[in-house]
Amino acid sequence: DSPKWKTSTIKDDTMPQWNESKDFNNVHPANSFIRLDAYEDGKVKDNYLGRAEFSVQQLLRKRMMEVELKDENALTGMHVTVRCVELDVSEDSHNLATVSPVGLKEGIDVVAPDEPKEGNLRGTTFQERSDEPPAPEASSQPVPGGGTVMKKSMAIGLTAVGGRGFEIKKRRVGKDDIPDVYCKIRLETSGKEDSPKWKTATIKNNTTPQWNETKNFNIDCANATIRVDAYDYGKIKDDSLGCAELSVEQLLKKGLMEVELKKDSAPTNSYITLKCVGI
Repeated sequence: DSPKWKTSTIKDDTMPQWNESKDFNNVHPANSFIRLDAYEDGKVKDNYLGRAEFSVQQLLRKRMMEVELKDENALTGMHVTVRCVELDVSEDSHNLATVSPVGLKEGIDVVAPDEPKEGNLRGTTFQERSDEPPAPEASSQPVPGGGTVMKKSMAIGLTAVGGRGFEIKKRRVGKDDIPDVYCKIRLETSGKEDSPKWKTATIKNNTTPQWNETKNFNIDCANATIRVDAYDYGKIKDDSLGCAELSVEQLLKKGLMEVELKKDSAPTNSYITLKCVGI
């Protein structure tokens, strides 16, 4: 009996965001596989959207992967993003947590390779996010869970992955205003007036923007912080959507973090995902 997991159903959305986690115990990464089956919820019968299979070991190495679904060995053009980290390591087994931040409605199975061919990697292709710049390899010491140890002086690769939860402004007359979101990211270090800054591209008409843009920074102190300000682009004036601050050290240890934006010190229910590695 392979452990199974069914996510919640995200209705009326072509880019559903789950951010749901499930722990699996006593997993052997070298000979275990994950199978994703995606469905569209129906009143009478659920419609099958496709399947993807990949090894636990491959996902652990990459930490986050985007895989394309197949239907009867034909590519569907639909993708699911999953993330995996180790929670506890023994000599021959691992406890894992898998997170599904982006994709389609899915069921997740961890299957051993001695099951029938459907649990095998043969015939399965992987398509990683083509618009994501390759993350630089971390030269500093890795930490459990896939992060990097902070050094006093080092170079980092910071990636603005994406966001979610941005509201659509309802209008009495005309079309509703779907936000055109971009971020301003600033690396703040004590004693420096000119902080390195970076502005992402503007993703138009999208409540779940995906940037996958990377910028390299040189930092020379352990208490450096990252400030993210999100805006809704406007023809006359850009509207502030909120901001978030986090330490570089915290992000390096975790590798990937989702932070909630605040506006006037109040939570906004809007989130930005950042990724950081040491170079």
